[in-house]
Amino acid sequence: MKKSIKKILLLTSVLLAMVFVLTSCGKEKELVQYDEAALKQIAFKITLLVDSVDRDYLNKLESELSEEEIEEQLKSERLGIKADGAAFYSAVDSWLTAKEELGNVNLEAVSEQDVVIEPDTDEVIVKITVKGDGKDDKGNDRSAQVEYIFDKRLKLTSGVTNINRSFNENMKNAALNTLLGMGTVFAVLILIALLIDSFKYISIIEKHFENKKKVPAEKKQAIDNALARIVETETRGDDNELIAVISAAIAAYEAQSGGSVPAGGYVVRSIKKR
Repeated sequence: MKKSIKKILLLTSVLLAMVFVLTSCGKEKELVQYDEAALKQIAFKITLLVDSVDRDYLNKLESELSEEEIEEQLKSERLGIKADGAAFYSAVDSWLTAKEELGNVNLEAVSEQDVVIEPDTDEVIVKITVKGDGKDDKGNDRSAQVEYIFDKRLKLTSGVTNINRSFNENMKNAALNTLLGMGTVFAVLILIALLIDSFKYISIIEKHFENKKKVPAEKKQAIDNALARIVETETRGDDNELIAVISAAIAAYEAQSGGSVPAGGYVVRSIKKR
């Protein structure tokens, strides 16, 4: 009886698990709700506003207004745009950078087919294709894709403009980036190798300074020894030996100080006691 009950419970659990899996698989994702015409109009209005700002005015806005103040101005009755302040700054900066290659853009030529909306569960992406009078590597007009991301409340959270490039341009940029990266790595490796190779000169420099410190001590020791011998000889009263000791002391001092005795030697003419 107990075994039968266990089998029934196990079978029931398996069936419930299968029903849950099938239900979750069959359930469609709930996408963000939006009005297509209104969202396209908002995206186009943002693009017109972004295009009206130049680099100097953008720098002025960043220095004078905070992101919260920009957000409040965009929400005003005159504009009626819900946008994050940082997202607006980013959108304008990206647009101005892209226009350096795009050239002048005629936004009035943008048609409804140039605007694509891609909804998701927690955001909506709006892509607008624009064309400028700048030329690509084949002499054709430049084009770019302006991409805006809106959250569930249809507030702008991100904006970027991407230049549409040909395959050859992408490959050229990839090759340049690769060469630049490898060149930087090799330059750093060469610098490290030179730095390690220069370590051998450190010991030479240290020895040089150590020898400079030793020379005065050796000179002083030689002079002290010579004076001691002179005093010892003088006490014994041996003038000849005293003369020899003094001569030897002078020669030792000259040798220690880097000097040299004149050719033919030197002659002690006279010694007077005081």
